[in-house]
This record gives sequence, structure tokens and C-alpha cells, in this order.
Amino acid sequence: MRRLLCASAFYFVVVVIFGAPFNERCGKNEFYNDCSLHPVCEVTCENYNEPVIMCASDECTPGCKCLLSHARHKKTGLCIRPSLCSHYYYIKYITRYFSSRY
Repeated sequence: MRRLLCASAFYFVVVVIFGAPFNERCGKNEFYNDCSLHPVCEVTCENYNEPVIMCASDECTPGCKCLLSHARHKKTGLCIRPSLCSHYYYIKYITRYFSSRY
């Protein structure tokens, strides 16, 4: 009985320590969503101007999602403001260009 109690206590401690909330593991401008029965297609820099379409999926899709005011940049995977979508590639390119020259 004592072993069972110790094993249960150990399991509880492991879950508390390593089972940190997933929202702490998501990136900037993201939140963790346990499950969406009818998830809306993720907003990306390519589709943020298009009307919202429901995804044809009945599955739970847990994971990090962009905040409502942000769009996912497909090349970097980052969630950024839609107003930066067209500029983000150029900012990265210019930064890379100048850092390689000097």
C-alpha cells in the first residue's frame, strides 16, 4: 500500500512538473487550443483577405493557433499581424543581405 501511495505521489509530481500548460509552449502571438470540433481554417498571410471558410473536419485538432488578430506566415511558421505579411519577406531578406555583407 505504501509503494502504491509513493508511486502515485511520484506520478503526480511528474505530471505537475512536466505537464506545464501548453500555452506556455506556444510561440509569440499564439495560444493553445485543446480541441475544435469544427475548426475554422487557419488564417495565413496568403488567405487573410479571403472570407472565412469552415474546414471540412470533424476531428479534434489540438495545438498552437494564431491569435485572432494575427496570421501565420507559412515560410517561417510565425504568427504576425496581417499588415506585416507583405513586408515580412523583405525584412528578412534585407536583414540577411546586410548581415552577410558586413
